[in-house]
Amino acid sequence: MLVQRKAQIEAIIFDADGVLQRPVRPWRAAFAELFGLESGELDSLLKELDAAETDHLVNLNDFRPVVFDILSKRGLHSLCDRAMEIFHAIELNDQMVKIVRKARSSNIHCFLATNQQFRRADHMSGNLGYSGLFDQEFYSCRMGVAKTSPIFFEFILEETGFRRETVLFIDDRDENVKGALTTGIHAFLFKETEGADALLERLAAYGVAL
Repeated sequence: MLVQRKAQIEAIIFDADGVLQRPVRPWRAAFAELFGLESGELDSLLKELDAAETDHLVNLNDFRPVVFDILSKRGLHSLCDRAMEIFHAIELNDQMVKIVRKARSSNIHCFLATNQQFRRADHMSGNLGYSGLFDQEFYSCRMGVAKTSPIFFEFILEETGFRRETVLFIDDRDENVKGALTTGIHAFLFKETEGADALLERLAAYGVAL
């Protein structure tokens, strides 16, 4: 009887926020200090900003003018640039970055796949150095589609040319993992707060020993 062997993992797709990077400071605390609003007013403002950013995840429209308009309604437009700095205040998890480098040095192709508005995407690619860290970057704003849609993952498969059974996706949101699994690629839930050793263990379970 023939025993079917599992396909070897040839490529890993990494999410950004929650897997490779985190805000320098939690957004709510940072915006609370910047705007000086009461809790209810702050929550209303953050909800509007979040909805506006979500609208900008699948196009190349400039997010800053929308932030300016939202703040203008509350007389806070002079703080627009400082608010944008908070969106861009990101720190990398150095241990996770090392794992990406180890994987690439072991002939595993590594890709970034993340939902971002284009200003933040450009900041991540250039200023944070993702353009040099990964074989290729996939940002929802440039693709015109966001996770959790299976189309997001089908796009990456078509662009990279890897067979789906040889691809592994890592994300900190369950709905994104489920979206990936529907396309037939491997995927698992992981948060960078679990630590590098935990990620190495999870990768080893898929035959990726680093």
